[in-house]
Amino acid sequence: MNQIGVTQDGKIAYAGLAKFHFQDGLPLSVIFDELQKRNSIPSWIHLYKEFEDNGMKHENIIRLLSEHIFESYGNDFRNVVIERLENVYSNKQ
Repeated sequence: MNQIGVTQDGKIAYAGLAKFHFQDGLPLSVIFDELQKRNSIPSWIHLYKEFEDNGMKHENIIRLLSEHIFESYGNDFRNVVIERLENVYSNKQ
């Protein structure tokens, strides 16, 4: 897990989170909840790329993230994140 920056509202953004899901078997919502407790957030672009690099297809990444972002952050936040990821990655497919 690597700190890669700070959001405009002061949250620390991290990359390198997919390994906790793949290697340690942690559900993403558990990872997201722990980050929230620490005033931190995933770098969504990095997380998407880490899943892609592990062989996941676009549709599966979006489905997985959508479900777990909703559980941890709610519907409105999820919609914004997924829309931005779709804008960046859906044309690559």
